[in-house]
Amino acid sequence: MHRGHKGQKANLTPEQRADKAAKKMAKKLSLSAAQTTQVRQLHLARIQEMQAHKGQAGTTSAPAEKKQHHAAMKAGKQRYEAQLKQILSAEQYAKYTQMQAERMQKRKAHRQNMASPQQGKS
Repeated sequence: MHRGHKGQKANLTPEQRADKAAKKMAKKLSLSAAQTTQVRQLHLARIQEMQAHKGQAGTTSAPAEKKQHHAAMKAGKQRYEAQLKQILSAEQYAKYTQMQAERMQKRKAHRQNMASPQQGKS
C-alpha cells in the first residue's frame, strides 16, 4: 500500500519539502545550480502560501468563503506556473508540463479504479 507516503510528507518541514521537490525537478529536468536554487525558493513560497490557505479554508463551512479560498488557491497556482516558466528553459518547461499531464492522468486512472468496485469477486 502507498498510505505511508502522506505520513512521511506530513513529517517534513516546508524547507525539507522544498529541497526534495527542487532536487527531484533538478534531476528530471537537468536544472542548473542557479535554476535549482530558484525552484527551491519558489517551492518554499508556494508551500507556505498553501499552508496559509489550507488553515483558513478549514475554519469555514460557508460555500461563498470556500469558493473564495478555492479561487485564491487557483490564482496562486497560476502565479507559481508563470514564475516557473520564467526560471525554466522552453524545453525544460515543455518537459515539466508533460510530466504534470502524465501525473494527472495517473491520478485520474487511480481514482476511477478506486471508485469502481472490483468485478468478479464474491
